Amino acid sequence: MTETWPELALEDWVDTRETFHLWTQMVGKVALELRPFLNQWWEVGPTLSSRGLTSGLVPTGERSFEMTFDLVDHELRIELAGGGKRTVALRERSVSDFYAAFVTALDELEIAVAINPVPSELADRTPFPQDTAHTAYDASAIGRWWQVLLSVERAIQRFRAGYTGKSSPILFYRGGIDLNHTRFNGRAVPQPADADPIRGFGENEENFAVGFWSGTRDAPFPVIYAYLAPAPDGLEGAAVSPAPARFEPSLGEFVLPYDALRVLPDPDAAALEFFRSAYESSVALAGWDRSALEGPVPPGR
Repeated sequence: MTETWPELALEDWVDTRETFHLWTQMVGKVALELRPFLNQWWEVGPTLSSRGLTSGLVPTGERSFEMTFDLVDHELRIELAGGGKRTVALRERSVSDFYAAFVTALDELEIAVAINPVPSELADRTPFPQDTAHTAYDASAIGRWWQVLLSVERAIQRFRAGYTGKSSPILFYRGGIDLNHTRFNGRAVPQPADADPIRGFGENEENFAVGFWSGTRDAPFPVIYAYLAPAPDGLEGAAVSPAPARFEPSLGEFVLPYDALRVLPDPDAAALEFFRSAYESSVALAGWDRSALEGPVPPGR
């Protein structure tokens, strides 16, 4: 059986993480161009599937297609609804080479789309066609990372239950390569006139978010996280559980380090406890009307 909460030391796969991150940006940019806007950019993020990450159906003219990072057979599949398919192998290859193969596959399926070939929300702005530095792909490491996403998603599904206000699907975000779910209370958050489109249309409502982040070279510590935006006064002193969880001032978020979570007696229960305790402490300080936003769950659920 596959270990449900496997070890995920960033130093063992950071090169693969950075390469795969850039590949996911290409797919996300296609969805961004072709899908109609949905609040908080929900139309862009893929969701988890039984084989990896899927875009779901994307419209193109009078047709639809789906893009799937198959992390079992390690290929990107682009499939037209009703027939027609191309694949791009996930293996050691440069971002430039992968981008060329991806564009060719779209062209062969007559999917007309032009994307901005510059990475988003990253310090390295090397355009995809010119990036020959990122070439790593460790299939085993990607499989472990995907298994962590599946386990965190399972806990988030349970956390979602009973919230009757507006809430997001469980989405994978290509900017921070994190898995995320967000609740909203219906209150608008005024944005500055110079707010960039990502923030201006993404953080324009008060929200509470939870998710998993795998870390970066500069911060090589994977965590599950929770935060309220805007953050209320006193959040840094709010209670959160289980014991390894804490408020991280540098992030303005509650975090539970993944290495501590996975060795607890019941990581599934601990992750759910973390999400619930962070939510309850945060929204109490922010004055959310929980009676208007939460409802009963049917018996047996």
